[in-house]
Amino acid sequence: MEIYRTVANKFSTAFSSFWMATAIISLTLGTGWYFEFSTRWQSAASLAASVSALLALVFLQRSQSHSDRASHVKMDEMIRALSDARDEVAAVEDESAERIEHLADQAKTK
Repeated sequence: MEIYRTVANKFSTAFSSFWMATAIISLTLGTGWYFEFSTRWQSAASLAASVSALLALVFLQRSQSHSDRASHVKMDEMIRALSDARDEVAAVEDESAERIEHLADQAKTK
């Protein structure tokens, strides 16, 4: 799992993603001219595009999940540092939707 995390973080940066996309497009166009854009080539290019879109989706979701989790940990730490903060609010992401709405209503009335 650590290898996957390292690869996802490395390739999800904007700079590296741009150059990787540029290389893939150039390679696709180059092979298209070589194979004269045949039907078989179009099928292979379509499959490659679908697979790369799926991988990009997985990498981006992983990166976003990591970032969200880090933000939650930071906010939990700040909440716990306040003396008048309620402990039940610090772990609200684990509660049901109804419970979250109840806590939100309580916060609005204070």
